[in-house]
Amino acid sequence: MGLLDLLGTRRAAGWGVVAVAGMAKNTGKTVTINRLIDEAADAGLVVGLTSVGRDGEERDVLTRCPKPRIRVRPGTVVATAAGTLAAAEAGWEEPTGTGVRTPLGNVVLLRVREAGIMEVAGPSTVADLVAVTREMRRWGADPVLVDGAFGRLATAGPRLSDGVILATGAAYGADREQVVTATAARVAQLSLDAPPETWRRAAEPVIAARRVGFYDPQSGGTSLVGRATGLGLARTIAGAAEPGKVLVLGGAVVDSLLEALMEHQADLSGLPLVVAHGACILVEPRTWHRFARAGGRLYVLERARVLAVTVNPASPDGPSFPAEEFLHRVWEGVRPCPVFDLVAHRSLGGVV
Repeated sequence: MGLLDLLGTRRAAGWGVVAVAGMAKNTGKTVTINRLIDEAADAGLVVGLTSVGRDGEERDVLTRCPKPRIRVRPGTVVATAAGTLAAAEAGWEEPTGTGVRTPLGNVVLLRVREAGIMEVAGPSTVADLVAVTREMRRWGADPVLVDGAFGRLATAGPRLSDGVILATGAAYGADREQVVTATAARVAQLSLDAPPETWRRAAEPVIAARRVGFYDPQSGGTSLVGRATGLGLARTIAGAAEPGKVLVLGGAVVDSLLEALMEHQADLSGLPLVVAHGACILVEPRTWHRFARAGGRLYVLERARVLAVTVNPASPDGPSFPAEEFLHRVWEGVRPCPVFDLVAHRSLGGVV
């Protein structure tokens, strides 16, 4: 059973839209995507592919380091900017415009006719991504793979995808245990529980308006703080916090906010937080664990489905990790989520 087979057993109605997110550059995201493309094609499935930003180019645009290339198979449905097609080695049928604009030209939909290498540069906004992936589904693509670094996919969350595959590896950091801790924290953040129903009803309009507010379960009332999301308002929010109330954030959770809350009161067990989804939590592992030790509790309106973690023990510009040890350490941090080393053909919780 391969990686795609495992995902299929976890989604009885099909695979849907799967986001493949890298913890950092060179953590194995493209290797994961190529494996999924191959397995889908071998199974006779129509796979869709698009990207948040740009991927599949021969060298990284910023570092100029060589990168793995994306290799598409016949039948693959691709959504990419027209400006990337000149560098493609694959063949395709007549493209169809989508009306979505990018710096590399309008995004087009095409069906691959001949296998080969392609660069992929898809929509950059959540609304455009959702619209394009829906159109790819109408073209018969299932699964649709969305390629992107975690930070680029953070604003989309469950609204965009039915599940997430997280790619982690030695390129994230030179200390193996720090990489394991960061990966485990990210999986935990994506998998947070939903709040009680009364909290949900109070939080939904605040989050939809991208505001910050405090919900009082005793009175049933909600008071707003500031005129926008929590960014730049950490001390203002912390100063307004009162035990017994629920803090609702319509934007991202960042280190400065959690640090300000911990400075304001040592015990956070009486001040739960509610956000849209786990991808909104953009905090360092050290801050995340301090917050948990202080009694902090965080809930999400939409719980993400972490389908699998893939690991890359090699780093192009730093120390590499012993492959088998790294696989086991990541598994210990994220289980029961399955972990795959696709190059070494090893897995825990799944079979490759």
